[in-house]
Amino acid sequence: MRGSFWKAITIVGVVVAGLLTLGVSVFAYTSPGAPNGYVNDFADILTLDRRTKLSEQIHQYKERTGNEIGVVTIQTTGDESIEQFAVQLFQEWGIGKKDKDNGVLLLLAIQDRKLRIEVGYGLEGVLTDAQSAKIIANATPLLKQQNYGSAIQQMTDQLIGTLDGEPLASGEVATSSTVDEATTRRIVIATVVFMLLLGITPVLILIWFFSKRKKSGGGWSGGSGSESAWSSSSDSSSSSSDSSSSSSSDSFGGGSSGGGGASGSW
Repeated sequence: MRGSFWKAITIVGVVVAGLLTLGVSVFAYTSPGAPNGYVNDFADILTLDRRTKLSEQIHQYKERTGNEIGVVTIQTTGDESIEQFAVQLFQEWGIGKKDKDNGVLLLLAIQDRKLRIEVGYGLEGVLTDAQSAKIIANATPLLKQQNYGSAIQQMTDQLIGTLDGEPLASGEVATSSTVDEATTRRIVIATVVFMLLLGITPVLILIWFFSKRKKSGGGWSGGSGSESAWSSSSDSSSSSSDSSSSSSSDSFGGGSSGGGGASGSW
């Protein structure tokens, strides 16, 4: 029986290793840090006046409509594509309201010369992929001139205007290369499959182990200590989470993204 058990463990190890290989790009994401308001300039390319103006503009828009816009600059996404990074950051910060998914992320990777507009589920019908692509295309000339402040301000203005139902100003025609939904959706599917199989594997091992013990007449005993420890740990984590929650009104509400939006480069 011992030999069969280790054989089963080996098979499971091979399966998990394969799944890890499939999802390796998904889990290479490194967070830039916790958000501090709606404008987070990790690349340090915006002046204080520009950050203040953008923050106040987005704050007033959120107060008026309930929609949340996050503006983020970073130096690089590392080994991640701009699409992968945007999805992970959107989910980590929870941009938009949890029950409405009404958030938008404007992400620029300065060293990579790439950007992404990621749109929450609830706003995909108002801010379409084509409109997002056009907003990016309109700002590309400014980005090529390294006029980042003006480019971000223009895109923020056009995001708000589009969400308010205003027509977009004419500009450079967006190409299909700025939209890469397929990549994002493959990432999401791979993540879901990996998490499901990772959760099922331990259950299959336990079922196999118990069936072997029953056939050999073995017994099993256990106490309630583990459950108590788990409850205590859960309560502690919940308490810690509550105590660390931001009291700022300019914080995100737990929304999700469905992979809609557009990407571009300059």
